[in-house]
Amino acid sequence: MRTAIISLSLLALVGCTAIPADPPPSWQARSNHYLLSGRQGWMPGRHLRFGPYQVSVDTKAPFNLLDDVLLKSRHQSVTIDLTDNAGDSARLHYEQRCDGHHGDLTIVEPHKFAAHIEAQGLLATFNDPYNLTLNGQHYHLDYALNAQPKVISISLNRRGFAELHLGVFDGSFSVKDHVWLVNDLAKSDAVIGALLVGYAVTFRPDYCNESVNQ
Repeated sequence: MRTAIISLSLLALVGCTAIPADPPPSWQARSNHYLLSGRQGWMPGRHLRFGPYQVSVDTKAPFNLLDDVLLKSRHQSVTIDLTDNAGDSARLHYEQRCDGHHGDLTIVEPHKFAAHIEAQGLLATFNDPYNLTLNGQHYHLDYALNAQPKVISISLNRRGFAELHLGVFDGSFSVKDHVWLVNDLAKSDAVIGALLVGYAVTFRPDYCNESVNQ
């Protein structure tokens, strides 16, 4: 009986514990706020949805004898397709490769990241996963990897453009994913922003830190 009373007391204490504050971006007044779905549940990360946008993610890591057996090197190919309720679409494809290892020898991979984007009649390639220039506009992604919830910020020409808060505890033993996207955008910029939100969710900065056997 005493054990039961202690357990109930602990449960009550947990229920009364204050939830850490998760403030929205400072520019939220000029943004649309969406709940992001698809990161959890059946086939997590394959099909994402927020507001009028749907994102399909196709990740492949085909077997390669040299990479997988001899060098123990991770590699993946990711294609992100975005559509919206108005019928607009955009695509971003990237290849991610890691250094190889054979015994005590490390084989440095010179081309760890390569990507191209097709959106609203515009094409661009980029080799830095955090920086992209498209049609003269510069986009930068910043990952707060150690934050809880995880916060990913996207800026356009050094101004707030989009922000993601992933894994926000809402006090009911569940978590939610939030997206803010600036709302004073031309249609083409909104589509590009939504595509970059899908990319931000999908890209894994720690990919090459994991074991090749995972």
